[in-house]
Amino acid sequence: MTEIQIQTTPKQPNIPATEPEAPVSFYKQNKWAIWTIVASVLVLSVAIYFIFRTPSSSKNIQPKVTLSIDAPQTVATGSELIYKVRVKNNDSDSIKNISLDLVYPQGFTFLDSVPKPTKLNGTQFGLPPLDPSQETTIMIKGDVVGNASETKTLNAIMHYRFSNTNTSEFVASAQSQTQIKTADVAIQIDGPGSVNASEDVTYIVSYSNFTTETISSFSISATLPKEFNVLSSEPKANFNSTWNIGDLKANQSGQIKLLGNFKGAHTGDQLTISVQANGSIKGDPSFALTAAQLFVDISSQPLSADVSIDATSNANYVKAGDHLIYKVSYKNNSSFVATGVHLSATLAPSAAYDLESIRAEGAVVDNNVVSWDGAQISKLAALAPGDGGDLRFTVSLKSPITRTSQKNISVSVASEIRSNENTQPFKGQSSILKVLTDADLSTSLTYYSGAKPAKVGSVTTYQVNIALSNSTNDISGSKLTLNLPNSSSFDTKSLNPEEVANVSYDQSIKKLVWNIGSVPAHAGEFVPSRNLQFNVSITPGTTNRGSQMTLVSNIVFNGTDSFVAVPVNLTADDITTANDPNTVGGIK
Repeated sequence: MTEIQIQTTPKQPNIPATEPEAPVSFYKQNKWAIWTIVASVLVLSVAIYFIFRTPSSSKNIQPKVTLSIDAPQTVATGSELIYKVRVKNNDSDSIKNISLDLVYPQGFTFLDSVPKPTKLNGTQFGLPPLDPSQETTIMIKGDVVGNASETKTLNAIMHYRFSNTNTSEFVASAQSQTQIKTADVAIQIDGPGSVNASEDVTYIVSYSNFTTETISSFSISATLPKEFNVLSSEPKANFNSTWNIGDLKANQSGQIKLLGNFKGAHTGDQLTISVQANGSIKGDPSFALTAAQLFVDISSQPLSADVSIDATSNANYVKAGDHLIYKVSYKNNSSFVATGVHLSATLAPSAAYDLESIRAEGAVVDNNVVSWDGAQISKLAALAPGDGGDLRFTVSLKSPITRTSQKNISVSVASEIRSNENTQPFKGQSSILKVLTDADLSTSLTYYSGAKPAKVGSVTTYQVNIALSNSTNDISGSKLTLNLPNSSSFDTKSLNPEEVANVSYDQSIKKLVWNIGSVPAHAGEFVPSRNLQFNVSITPGTTNRGSQMTLVSNIVFNGTDSFVAVPVNLTADDITTANDPNTVGGIK
């Protein structure tokens, strides 16, 4: 029998089970570091906010940047209108990206501005940044036309940003209103708006009395920049750039010519010439007087080309049928050779020019543009520093100057020059000439009553007709005088009714005066001519047998061209019995 052995393992003691120890949390382990980081982030966020903050909402509600417009309350139709647009930064931050848009009223024509606009029509301006408390002004000049009592409104809208942000754009707006009034006195300044400091320039101040009354103690006062050196004036000033004209009669016009230069100015200067009219009607100075301004930029152009009427032509005005000689003076003002120089003279569109009559030696003529370059003028291929010259061309004016009802016509030529080094053309001084009106005085004689033909011892009465026709400009302050040498008396009842009040007759010297006043433009064409009719009677004596007798002598007309402001003088041949076909061969 096999013995089986059983091995046993001793029983282990009963040890109570224990739970594992919980780990320490990350927050508890790093709480001070976390709080330090959070605090740092908060401080940094606040700092970033104040550094790069968007302007506060108070700026959106009440921005401290102001836009305003200064404009006259009233302006005469057809005269100049000056707007002053002001921008002021009253904020503690600078502003930038300033853009100004203007909506002009209907009837306003933009002429010039200081500073120059970013759009040629003057509707948009870009302005430099403005620091706190800084301001800038835009001066805008234009012509305005409209009906009496009509209101002209200018709207301005400005966009800008604060210098400490690129995200928010702000807008400011302003508006001005000007009422149209009937013009009493019109005043205007004509002359170049961009000049070199060294060149002599001429400015013309024109004035006209549109009232039906005489303006007493009429004067023109000019405010000239201190940089402007007056060389001469015509007429001469009475005192301190003031011209005492005296009595300015109804419909009377005139002009003042100022010759000078801006040798005291610097390149880039922007200057203003202002003129003001003064006077009174019957002691009342409250009627509508106007002022005018002209902005002048002082520039230095490397190339210049100015056009003018040649000295052999009339330098003040032209008339129908004139043959004009224009001179284009060019020069290289820089210290470098100018290559590929190109000059051009452009005749402004006008029905007055006979373009087919243009003649220009060594030039290319394309419709109304005359141009020269190195292919025609060899020195223009490479124009040396300080070198220049004169080029000429001719053109005739049509006669009649126009076949339309257009009045107050001017003819003008503008020039410009460029080169390979300066591809953007430089504009030169233009030539603007007013066209003188073309008036005509005609006479006629018809048999009225009595002996036919005229004979010795018998009375023969004739009817005399005098007609005044006119072309493009009104003639003011006009009158006609004549003599009736062989008339024993004058029958005022024979005058045509519409002119009776305008005629006076001095029996002692047998002189008749016809106070015509105004002869309107296109009289005898688009409006009725001015006519005078009257009877003249003669009784021939024996010494007149077989000869002719003078009925009307010394026929003289005087007036003033209201547009050009120069005298208009006309004469007519004596009227004799030879003008009567019944008296051919002399008195019977």
